[in-house]
Amino acid sequence: MSFHMVEARDVEKRIRQLDILKGIDFHVDRGEVVSLIEPSGSGKSTFLRCINHLTKINGGYLAVDGEAVGYRCEGNKLYELSDSEIAIDRASIGMVFQRFNLFGHMTALQNIIEGPVHVKHEPVADAKERARQLLDWVGLAHKEDSYPSELSSGQQQRVAIARALAMQPADAVR
Repeated sequence: MSFHMVEARDVEKRIRQLDILKGIDFHVDRGEVVSLIEPSGSGKSTFLRCINHLTKINGGYLAVDGEAVGYRCEGNKLYELSDSEIAIDRASIGMVFQRFNLFGHMTALQNIIEGPVHVKHEPVADAKERARQLLDWVGLAHKEDSYPSELSSGQQQRVAIARALAMQPADAVR
């Protein structure tokens, strides 16, 4: 059976009395590249945070590769997963944050290997090898020992992209 890579049906998110997302229907197919372009404050970042359950939805359904995000389905009911189960699911979803969230006390290389080594328990040597390949791919092989404060905003963004890809999310395009 073929699923959309990302599927949202009637997704809602409220904060207090304010509707942030209301009735969002959206899908991205495998291999498709999509841009969300809307005015500031329209809910783009909130929606992206909902995709990997960093922000919980108040209604509707969100799935990645056919699996509900943050929930398991039993019949017509959704049950929220435990934090550890959600963390396992997140490991297959790559995300680059708007503010990149690089660790300031770590070099570019260290930022990239942090997840694979500490979340996926990969050997450091393997994680470093892949990180160096990714840094080369984003044009920053010469910046592996640079700290975020020594990088431009665009370079920080590319390190964040390499960091997301280092986790080997499902169907990553490289």
